[in-house]
Amino acid sequence: DPKSDPKTDGEKPKSSMPPVKVPEHLWKEFGVGTNASYSRVSGTTEMEMTTVLLWKDDKGYVLRTDVNMSGTKIDGQHVEYIVEKPTGGGEADPNAPKPTITEGDEEIEVPAGKFKCHWTQVEMEKPVKSTSKTWNAKDVPGGMVKRESEGAGVKITMILIKLEKK
Repeated sequence: DPKSDPKTDGEKPKSSMPPVKVPEHLWKEFGVGTNASYSRVSGTTEMEMTTVLLWKDDKGYVLRTDVNMSGTKIDGQHVEYIVEKPTGGGEADPNAPKPTITEGDEEIEVPAGKFKCHWTQVEMEKPVKSTSKTWNAKDVPGGMVKRESEGAGVKITMILIKLEKK
């Protein structure tokens, strides 16, 4: 069970890092205390990561991600996310390698259940040949249900193993 210290009195927990700007509120529909656990496998290394929603309002949210690696538990730091729509910014480098992007819809089953997902696959040839495929669902906080990526001889898989909505 994830260690839970969600605030119920409306007080925002202090973040030890500068806030992270995000284009949308991926935890808006979920209550404080909601948590999602993922298994992350890279080669022979496996870890479990649990993200807990500690606080939220319409402008942002605070998360904590705890890690359990080979029985060693590491409590995550509080990270504040501020929702800020992108304003356009600078132009992309026209000489930068262009990814090949494909997408579709698929229902997948993971240890946390069955989810109707929209998947996106991104393939790059340069600077290193790599492929990443992510399955996202609207009814999962943060969106991600599963991700498989491979590049430079390393394969990483993350899957949602437990979801507790509040």
